[in-house]
Amino acid sequence: MAVCISLSRNIAKWDEALEKRKILSQASFEQMWRPVRLNDGGAAPYGFGWQLGKADSGHRLFEHGGAWQGFAAYIGRYLDDRLCVAVLCNRAGARAGYIAKRVAGFYVPTVVPRTHTVVHLNPGVLSSYAGDYRLEDRFTIKVSVAGDRLEATWLGEKISLIPESDTTFFEEDSDRTFRFVKDAGGKVTSLIISVPEELVLRRLP
Repeated sequence: MAVCISLSRNIAKWDEALEKRKILSQASFEQMWRPVRLNDGGAAPYGFGWQLGKADSGHRLFEHGGAWQGFAAYIGRYLDDRLCVAVLCNRAGARAGYIAKRVAGFYVPTVVPRTHTVVHLNPGVLSSYAGDYRLEDRFTIKVSVAGDRLEATWLGEKISLIPESDTTFFEEDSDRTFRFVKDAGGKVTSLIISVPEELVLRRLP
């Protein structure tokens, strides 16, 4: 894993180089921002170090974020708006991506993240989601009921999940969303976390 220590002015210079397509060849830029081709012939919205997607407004958004011991960082490039926002935080758990998207909204109001609507769920519905969810061999998330919402314990961090519908929840001041999936019989089988890429965790017996 490569760790880069940088300053905001250096990030601005990096964005200028990307905007003017300096440093790399034209072919390298095209490859960097082209969805990767999978072994099965399909494609995934990820280039060389960039998540290739769109904001809620439909504007193109190429982004990347990460965290290390003691800090978090994010950079988002709104290609249709010629806007780049980078956030550097001195806290590993900081929501750098969410902060950046809120900042972007001050400059281009149409790209601001959508507002969530809180709903009230029956305690029985909340209880049906309680349990352990596993992402392959990487980690397990424990979901429990906490009053009128759910609480997830993820890598030692407690996250409050606020209901937005019968199956979807959101985290306050974050762009992470949580969606529970049920089978035809109504049994909860998995949990999908959007961060913004989707992580699919299966429910453990």
